[in-house]
Amino acid sequence: MSMDLVKKLNVAVTPYILKDELNDLLEKDQALCRFYPFLLSILHVHPSLIADLNQQLDPSIDAIFHGNHQLQQQYLQKLQQQLNRPIPETEFEQVLNRAIIPTLGFLEHEAGTTQVEGIVHLLDHHAEKIHQALPTWTTSILESLAAKSVPRWTRLQTMSVRKQYQQNRVQGIGFGMVVAFIVMLFAGIWGFAQQVYTDHRQLERQISRHDHSQHPSD
Repeated sequence: MSMDLVKKLNVAVTPYILKDELNDLLEKDQALCRFYPFLLSILHVHPSLIADLNQQLDPSIDAIFHGNHQLQQQYLQKLQQQLNRPIPETEFEQVLNRAIIPTLGFLEHEAGTTQVEGIVHLLDHHAEKIHQALPTWTTSILESLAAKSVPRWTRLQTMSVRKQYQQNRVQGIGFGMVVAFIVMLFAGIWGFAQQVYTDHRQLERQISRHDHSQHPSD
């Protein structure tokens, strides 16, 4: 059974984020482990946020909370309480901020595409595991961000992205079949032409031998 996304992020992305860190490595690792499923949950129901974050040179968690600083502080305080010991606030936010772009890059790699609909499809596939990895105390915060109890317009937006992804897959398969058919058709025509040419050459040689036998040289 393949490893779920959160565990893969812990293995592949966390060492990259912490490679230049010298202090509080254990606590920062714990913070990232709890931050990944929270971030993935928000991206799952707010697909437009994927493109928005990718367009920013240095995205921060401010964008994830849509400018709701009170809710952001509530999340950061709760997350700090889950660690072995508190991390200085500035360092704490910087670590989370640095996790955003590598996480998006990881999702693109896993989805095999940079298209938002492909990433949403990947998150769909791993939704249950992501939910299981969420700390229980994030429930109320996610609800406030519409990442748990999803409003109708958000469900429709996500459904539209998934539908577009499926349509693109069908179109891609259809195009591939057309290309394969054209290649096979040309291969068949080429083979037929080669056979006709070969038969024609054999007939010419037979006629030439027949003429020589009927008119031997003096």
